[in-house]
Amino acid sequence: MKSWRRWWKMDRSGYRYLIVFALIAALGIIAGNILGYIIAGISGLLFLFTAFFFRDPKRQIPAGEDNIVSPADGIIIGVDSVKDSDVGDSDRVIIFMNLHNVHINRAPCGGKVEKIRHHDGKFLKAFKPEASLENERTEMVLSTNWGPVKVVQIAGIIARRIVCRAAPGDELARGQKYGIIHFGSRVEVFIPQGKAKILVKNGDKVLAGESILGQWK
Repeated sequence: MKSWRRWWKMDRSGYRYLIVFALIAALGIIAGNILGYIIAGISGLLFLFTAFFFRDPKRQIPAGEDNIVSPADGIIIGVDSVKDSDVGDSDRVIIFMNLHNVHINRAPCGGKVEKIRHHDGKFLKAFKPEASLENERTEMVLSTNWGPVKVVQIAGIIARRIVCRAAPGDELARGQKYGIIHFGSRVEVFIPQGKAKILVKNGDKVLAGESILGQWK
């Protein structure tokens, strides 16, 4: 296992899918007929797709505690100012995660986890504005030196499983992995308004843990 992980590291959430597809492929081969081989071939392709989707590439976290890093891979689809119940007046950055992106989520800044809240909801297309409040989502509020920062993992029409491994009381480092959204969706970051300079704009592509969303003032 260790030698395998040297060249292909993946999130543990994907192992269950790999086992299922491997078993189906094996049964198809054992069947020894055309249908069995077709099923084995399809399962093999799904096995490879799953391994690709749950990949966990190494990321170089930029130095500097004043940097706020992206919590997700994807494209920026919104930068605006909103009133949030946990953060108050906030600068919000919205990231849309395509199916082909790495879907591991990372802490945008260092801090103590104050709250974790899960909300059941719909599974609208993640790029729709109403997905923010209507879709199933998990909210994490961090206590930082600059005030509360909130990160929201939002499910989408395909992504219907959110994994948040952080718990209240945990201390997270900037860029530290804390969760994953299966098969693409949306992540939002709420930053106290006026406390940071936002450096991204609509259309920018970002990488979790590497791309800088903004800098604390």
